[in-house]
Amino acid sequence: QDGVLWACALNPRPGHDGHLDMHVRDKRAKAGITDAHGRIDYRQRGRLPTVAKGTLIATYVDATPGHPGRILDNTYIPTLPGREQKIRAGANVLLEDDRHSFYAQTDGLLLLQENSLSVSEVYYVNGNVDMHIGHVEMERGSIHVRGSVVAGFRLSCPGSIVVESTVEDARLMAGGDIEIAGGLVMGGKGLVQAGGNVICLFASKARIDAEGDISVVNELINCQAQADGHVI
Repeated sequence: QDGVLWACALNPRPGHDGHLDMHVRDKRAKAGITDAHGRIDYRQRGRLPTVAKGTLIATYVDATPGHPGRILDNTYIPTLPGREQKIRAGANVLLEDDRHSFYAQTDGLLLLQENSLSVSEVYYVNGNVDMHIGHVEMERGSIHVRGSVVAGFRLSCPGSIVVESTVEDARLMAGGDIEIAGGLVMGGKGLVQAGGNVICLFASKARIDAEGDISVVNELINCQAQADGHVI
């Protein structure tokens, strides 16, 4: 007869795996940012994902069991449930008693590595700041470069900046101290601006502005150095 369902079969639907719902996302571009004229700035990648203390940074969503199927004789077809993920709360991250909500315990850079969520007060660059890294800009925390800063790049953060080697014609801007283990080798286009002290081995053709002291181990050569404290 019309309108009568004589038989029905359903395909099984597997469950969804558990996953993290990130409330703070990394929006940096991998290759560069395109400007209004369609040109790509390969140095500009966007700001690093930072969080404030107390921020809900992620919520874990449980796996689902799935739905079994059914054949025409009403026999059920089993399905596969989703798999849970083991997400750990790393340094400076609190996992609430509900075992689902992850909160930042300090201001800093948000990191998700090897199924572990953590917040670091320092962003480490394991090498040079160059075209592989792009500009390093943070709204919270500090920056530590384990190499050099190549000409044309920019570092900015509200904390401190440490560079273990040299700085070429680059712009370094920090709310705290700036410490450069090597020298400032500039051609007049770079800038080092600190809300605290500036410390370096030597400086050539550099522009240095510090609200604290400027301490140079060897010599200043053809530099513009201005400090609210002392130039040593």
